[in-house]
Amino acid sequence: MSNNLVRLHPHADYKQINKQYNQFMRMDLWNYSVRYQLHPFSDVYFNKTIDNFFFRTGNFTYIWILSLVAFMILLVGIFNFVNIYSVVVLRRGREFGMKKVFGAGAKMMFAQLYIENLLMAATAILLGWVIIEITNPLVHNQLGIIPVSNTRFDLLLTSLILFILPLFTSLIPFIRYNYAAPITSLRSVNSNGGSIVSRKLFLLIQYIITFTLVICSLFFIKQLRFMLDTDPGIRIKDVIQTQFLKSESTNDRMSREAWEEKRKKEDRIVDVIKQRLDASPLIEHWTYGDSPIGRRSRGFKFKLPNNEFKDFTVMFVSPAWMQLFEIEVTEGEAINLQKEAKLDYELYISESGKKLLGITEIRSAEMQPENRLWFSSDGDMSKNPPYHIIGTIKDFNANHLAEKANPMILLPSGSWYEAPLLVSVVSGRKQEAIQFLKKLHDELIGGSFEYTFIEDQHQKLYQKDLHITLIYSVFTLIAILISSLGLFSLSLFDVQQRYREIAIRKVNGATTIVVMRMLLQKYYMLLGIAFLIAAPISWLAINRYLEDFAHKAPVSWWIFAVALLITAGISLATLIWQIRKAAETDPAKAMKAE
Repeated sequence: MSNNLVRLHPHADYKQINKQYNQFMRMDLWNYSVRYQLHPFSDVYFNKTIDNFFFRTGNFTYIWILSLVAFMILLVGIFNFVNIYSVVVLRRGREFGMKKVFGAGAKMMFAQLYIENLLMAATAILLGWVIIEITNPLVHNQLGIIPVSNTRFDLLLTSLILFILPLFTSLIPFIRYNYAAPITSLRSVNSNGGSIVSRKLFLLIQYIITFTLVICSLFFIKQLRFMLDTDPGIRIKDVIQTQFLKSESTNDRMSREAWEEKRKKEDRIVDVIKQRLDASPLIEHWTYGDSPIGRRSRGFKFKLPNNEFKDFTVMFVSPAWMQLFEIEVTEGEAINLQKEAKLDYELYISESGKKLLGITEIRSAEMQPENRLWFSSDGDMSKNPPYHIIGTIKDFNANHLAEKANPMILLPSGSWYEAPLLVSVVSGRKQEAIQFLKKLHDELIGGSFEYTFIEDQHQKLYQKDLHITLIYSVFTLIAILISSLGLFSLSLFDVQQRYREIAIRKVNGATTIVVMRMLLQKYYMLLGIAFLIAAPISWLAINRYLEDFAHKAPVSWWIFAVALLITAGISLATLIWQIRKAAETDPAKAMKAE
């Protein structure tokens, strides 16, 4: 096989081994040279160009996206913490003023602020880790994330939050009150000056990040639906893949008589399978062969008019396979189930391949492969003759739509019963067909009966995309929640500052609606500015994400409109609840409290 896993002894140097086996070996039968080289697992883990069947691989794009989103949420959280804590501290201005009057020094004030923040951070971290442990099964099962224990990282992250965040949040109020005159601190909270500006700036940044996350999240959902709903160009609905007779390695101890008896038994089973499937009213078509889902080029190249060689995806299929998957022949020889199917130097080419080669008349055109495509015990396999085009097929793409598909070539060949059994079922009768196949399998083969739907295989191609979209959406909801808390804290402080103003306006005849409109006006502006900044940032981020996608969903205007409605709706609902409560307060009580 082209890929193998190798486990080295401790202290072995793979580079020295590669040098030892650095020479290419000439393979006369295949007509090209090969060599085997060792590559560290860390080098191939994120390599998209390597096809392997042994291990799970990573997607660096997804890692980069989730890391960026996590960092953005961290910024939102820090800004929000600073915002809320600054509001809390402003309410304690008189307390710090009195302490300075009674001789409290800078060290004492800083120690008090730092210890308070440290205790809050410690409590939050403790609750955070409890939530993480409780939600681990949910994260694993619903989001598809397998938690990996890393004590060093956990301790480092905990230490940074526990000690650095309190230091950062303590500095701002410390500088404000330590260097201010006691009389300034003893004044009412209404005279806080321009500190609202910094909190608005923090809130603006929070909402820029939140709008960006919501817009990108909505587009991820749209792109996922676009890929899932795009017609692959072949039939995948109501097609079942299962396995009856399996290929087994030759048993050297088996006698000739035993081997012949085994083959006769398999032939009888194959005949019964054919009779039952042909007679069943549940089955439309059936054949043996591989699923077309996720098929990639395996190094098959053909010569272009400029004498360069281009990759083509080559599949060896039977006429029955083409009929089952409803491959549409647009030009040339139609699918003929009566014709003997055997490997020859004939092929069907896709319309995109025909266009790439500049072919106008397929009858006189030939295609020259770089190397032989197949080998047999019959004939001279040292030659590499050109192929005659017998027909053109409509393009189909059963791979992930993010990948650019190579032009397709189908080589008519026979089918072998040791390949998977493919069955297309009459619409609406899948469960009956499964029971029929299971009964037939139990009768002829025995053991466990396993099957998959081709449609499910197609959706599985986008399993990682589904996970990343779900995770991203959860992160976005968290960001909205955090930003709403920040807006709540700022509006709470703002309303409390203006209780006397609200009371006077109500005494002079202002209604609750008028007061609410007055208080909401600046928040409308804040959300509007954040959206205007976030929209182009999101558009650039989406286009950067789509750079490597061969098929892209359009970036529609409604994504931005829905993001604005969702974020602004949740935020304004938070504001309206707080402001309405203040606007309905008895003016006499408000004046008395002030």
